[in-house]
Amino acid sequence: MNRPYSAYVDEVVAGCEPVTDERRSKIQRLNALLTSYLFLLYFDTRAGYQDTGPYVLPDGRVLLLRAFNKFGVSDFPWSAEVASDLPHGDVLAAFVLDDVRLRVTDWGTSLTEPEDYLPHVQSFGLFDTSGGRLTPIDAAGAGALADAVKDAQKRCYRLIAGMERRAKIDSGAYVYFSFIRPFADDAGCTGDLDWSMPRDSLDLYAMLEALESTPDITRDGPYYPLVP
Repeated sequence: MNRPYSAYVDEVVAGCEPVTDERRSKIQRLNALLTSYLFLLYFDTRAGYQDTGPYVLPDGRVLLLRAFNKFGVSDFPWSAEVASDLPHGDVLAAFVLDDVRLRVTDWGTSLTEPEDYLPHVQSFGLFDTSGGRLTPIDAAGAGALADAVKDAQKRCYRLIAGMERRAKIDSGAYVYFSFIRPFADDAGCTGDLDWSMPRDSLDLYAMLEALESTPDITRDGPYYPLVP
């Protein structure tokens, strides 16, 4: 089970508020906005947000937690120009679900029955986790965050559109390369490692720069062959 926040469940649930139809619509829009912005900020990867759970509550309901990571100014060089006005750097969203079966994969992806779980959200909470503790974000704060993210998303689109192709490749490569950075932070050796990109990949750049889109792949049979 993927449940790293087990010790904080009571605190999280206490900070959640009942969801009305009007609020549900705002939650759906905020969730879509944060995920789409992070997808762009992380150069077409979904590594910026991860789900954990299920956290089964005493009354039988299920808690789903979604962490939105590093959407403020971070080690991403482009984030300083894009995200300097964001009021939060890391946010945790809490969805209390009723009558939903939930499984979270090792990649932080939720699989739910029914697939559309948002109509089953009974209560919801939003928390700033930047300081290593849970700080509730009220409705006004969530609205301010949404407005700031919309502006940051526009800046991010403009920034990426103006990049040279090699700069885009460098940035995307750094996102993947820096997946291990949190582990280096915990180990206290971040400053001892070379985080520059590229290192041993220069021979691939000519091929990557020549690709304007994902090549079409045609083959007979399954895309992934069966492993005996």
